[in-house]
Amino acid sequence: MEFDLNYTAGELRENPENAIFLDILDAITTLSPGRRVRGDGYAYQTLFIQLAQMGKEYEIQQIILASESMRNAGFVEIRNEIFVHPTEPGELLIEKLFPLRAATNRPRPFPVKPIQPQQ
Repeated sequence: MEFDLNYTAGELRENPENAIFLDILDAITTLSPGRRVRGDGYAYQTLFIQLAQMGKEYEIQQIILASESMRNAGFVEIRNEIFVHPTEPGELLIEKLFPLRAATNRPRPFPVKPIQPQQ
C-alpha cells in the first residue's frame, strides 16, 4: 500500500478531530528520542501515561480505538493485542510530522573510559 505522506501529514494537522492521532505519534517520538530503533512499540498503558504527562487527557479506550484506526490505515501494527508499533509508512509519517525531533533529541554518546592495560 502506498501513501501520500505530504497529504496525510497536512490532513492530520488541519483537522482538529485528528488530534488524538497526532498526539499518539507525538507520544511515541517522546518515548523514543531520536527514533533509534524503527518500529519501537509501546503498550496502550504506556501511551496513556505519556499522553497524560504531556497534558493530553484521553481515556484508555480512546487510545485503543485510535490505534486500531491507525492499524486499519496501515500506519501501525498492534502486537500481542496491546503493543502499538509504527509500520514503515508510520515511521515515515512520524519523520514528516516531527522532523526536528529526530535530529535534536539524540543523547550524547555514553562517556566510555578505556581500560588501561596493567604493566
